[in-house]
Amino acid sequence: MKFSRQLDYHKIPEWSSFYIDYRAMKKLINRYLDEYIKSDSQKSPLLSSEQMLKAVLEEFEAQLTKINDFYIEKKQQLKQELETVFICISRIRTVSTMGEKDVKNILSLEEKDDLQDRETSLQRAFSDVHRQFWWLEVFCEINSIAILKLSEKMNVCAELKLLFQKYDFINWENELTPSREEMYTYVAGQKGDDDDYDAIRLLTSGSIYYKSGDIVKMSFSLGIICASCIVTIYLLLMNYSNIDINIYPSFPVFRLTLAINLVIIAASWIIYWVEAHSLNWIYILELNPANRFSYLQVLWVGLFLSALWSVIFMLSVFYNFYVDNEGSEHLAMILLIMYFGLFFCPFNMFFRGARWMIIKTFLEAAIAPFGPVRFRNYMMASWVTSLAIPLKDVYLSICFISTDAWALNQYPKCFLHDFWLYFLPMLPFTWRLFQIFNRIYYKPSMLKGQVWNFFRYGTSIILVVMTYFEMNKGEHAFVWILMYLVCTEYTSFLDVYQDWGLLRNSRNGWILRPNIYFPKNFYYWVIFLNFLFRFGWTVSLLPAQAFENQYLSSEFLMLIMCIMEIIRRTLWSVLRIERERSENTEKYRKIDYIPKPLQLGTFLH
Repeated sequence: MKFSRQLDYHKIPEWSSFYIDYRAMKKLINRYLDEYIKSDSQKSPLLSSEQMLKAVLEEFEAQLTKINDFYIEKKQQLKQELETVFICISRIRTVSTMGEKDVKNILSLEEKDDLQDRETSLQRAFSDVHRQFWWLEVFCEINSIAILKLSEKMNVCAELKLLFQKYDFINWENELTPSREEMYTYVAGQKGDDDDYDAIRLLTSGSIYYKSGDIVKMSFSLGIICASCIVTIYLLLMNYSNIDINIYPSFPVFRLTLAINLVIIAASWIIYWVEAHSLNWIYILELNPANRFSYLQVLWVGLFLSALWSVIFMLSVFYNFYVDNEGSEHLAMILLIMYFGLFFCPFNMFFRGARWMIIKTFLEAAIAPFGPVRFRNYMMASWVTSLAIPLKDVYLSICFISTDAWALNQYPKCFLHDFWLYFLPMLPFTWRLFQIFNRIYYKPSMLKGQVWNFFRYGTSIILVVMTYFEMNKGEHAFVWILMYLVCTEYTSFLDVYQDWGLLRNSRNGWILRPNIYFPKNFYYWVIFLNFLFRFGWTVSLLPAQAFENQYLSSEFLMLIMCIMEIIRRTLWSVLRIERERSENTEKYRKIDYIPKPLQLGTFLH
C-alpha cells in the first residue's frame, strides 16, 4: 500500500496546504538517486549528483519550515483557546456561588446570559479544543513518518539528521500531550473524580456517529432474523421426532454460510472495538484507505446475509417437513449460488473495492513462499487456520453442487473424499509455515522468534496427519489426545506471550505489559476465554450416543466448535492488532511509529 494514499487519508482538509508534498519530494529524491548512480557508473566527478543533493536539501528545508511554522502558530492558538476556556469556566464557577445582587454589580445582563449559556456546555467547550489538539498531533505524526520514509530512501545522510533537529514539531509529543492530559485532569477534577478515564470518555463522546439509514437497515435485518428463528425453532420442536437423514446432506452448506456470516459480524466488532480505543487499524493493516469501511457497514452486511440465511434455512426446514423432503436440497443450492454471486460480483456494488481487497489479501497469503508477507497477510492466514471446519464445508459444498447429491438428497461424496476432508484444513497451517520461511529468508534476524511459531504450526500439521490415519482411535487414541493437550497448552501460551506480548512485569498490573490501550480487566477476560475456547476440540470426544439423532450429532458438534473458534480468533485479533500498535516486534514495518486516527475513540485510554 502506497504511503502517499495514507498521507492523503490522514490529512485535515482545512490544513491540506501545510502538509509535506510527499509525491514531489519523492520524485526529487529519485532524480538525485538516478544522477548518483549514473555518475558512479561513469566514474566521473559527482558534480551533478552534488548539485541534486543540494537541491534536495533545500527543498527539504523549505518543506520542514512550512510544517514547523504552521505547527508553532497552531500550537500557540490552541493554548490561548485552552487558557480562555479555563478562565471562562473559572468565572462560571465563581458566579454560581454568588448571590443575585453581587452578580448584578459585576456583570451586565448580556454577560450574565452568556455565562449561563456556557455553564451548560463544559463538554462542548473542551471537546472542540481537545479535537484540535488531537488533530495537530496527527498532523505532526504523519508528517514525521513521511520525512522518515523520504530520508530512509536517501539512506539518512548526516545533513538530513542535522536539518531535522532544528525544528520544533519533531518534539510535538513533549509539547502537545501534556496539554491534552491537563484537560483530562481538569475535567476529572470538575467531576470530582480521581480517574481520568471518565473525563476522556466525556471529551470524546459523540465522536462515533450513527447514520439513521444504517440503523433502519440493521433493524429490518434483525427483525427478519428474529422472526425466521422463532418459526424455525417452532417447526423443529413440533417435528422433533421426525428429524431424519434428509436434513443431513445439506447441513454442511448451511454451516459454511453461517460461519461466513459470523466472521463478518465478528469483523465489525473488531473494527468497532479498535476504533473506539483510537487504534489506527487502516494503517496497521496497510489497507487502501479508498476502500475503507465503517463497522456499521460491515455489521449491516453480516446482518443482511444472516437474514438471508435464516429465511432460506426456515424454508428448507418447512419444505422438508411439510412439502417434499427430497426437494429441500434445492434451497441449499440456491443459497450457495447467492453467496457466490454476492462475493464475486464484478459490478461496482456491495462494497466491491473491499471485497477485492479481501480476495487479494487471501491470495497473497496462499502464495506465501513467493508473495509478500505483510501484517495483513499474516492476519489473514491466522484467521484461515481457525476456519478448519468451514474449509471442510467448502469441499462438501462444492461436491454437493458439482454432483447429483443435491438432486438425490444424498450426503456429498467425491473422489478421494477422506483425503480432501483433511488436506484442505491442513492448507492454512502450511501457509503459515511458508510465511515463516519467507520471513526468515528475507530477515535472518527473525529466526529466533519464528522458531516457536514453526513448532506451533508443525505440530498442528502432524495432528491432522495422525487424524487422517485414524490414530485418534483405538490403541493410539491416548497418544493422540496427549499430544493434542500439549499442543493446545503450548499454542495458548504462545497466544498470550508471543502474539499479545503479555506475561510481562509492568506497572499496569499482573501479567500485562507497559503499553496497553484497553481496560485491564479486558486482558484478563480474553486470556481466560482464549484458554477455554482453545480446548473446544474436547467437545468432539463426546460419544455419539449422547445425541438422539446419530446423523446430526457430529455435524452439530462441529458447528459448536466452529462458533467457539470464531469467538476466540476475534478476541485474539483485537489484542494482536493492539500489540502491533504498541510494538513492532516482528518488523512488518520499517518505521515503528503508527499515527493516531483522525477519528477520536469513544474509549480513548
